[in-house]
Amino acid sequence: MCVTDVGRVTALAADGGSAELAGGGPSRPVSLAVLVLEGVPVHVGDWVRVHTGLAVEVLGEGEALAALRAVRP
Repeated sequence: MCVTDVGRVTALAADGGSAELAGGGPSRPVSLAVLVLEGVPVHVGDWVRVHTGLAVEVLGEGEALAALRAVRP
């Protein structure tokens, strides 16, 4: 079973390789390496799915909030 988390990007590193996330727990840093390699742009305010410290998918707000509700009723 894979466990993922969801958070909202609150800040981007100057090099664009990492971000700070809020939501779903304490603020935390995550790597954007997977999304950068896939050519997926990430902006402050975006919601992302995180697996083992790597942002792996940009989500729409509705999908992100539904994911948060599913694990934190």
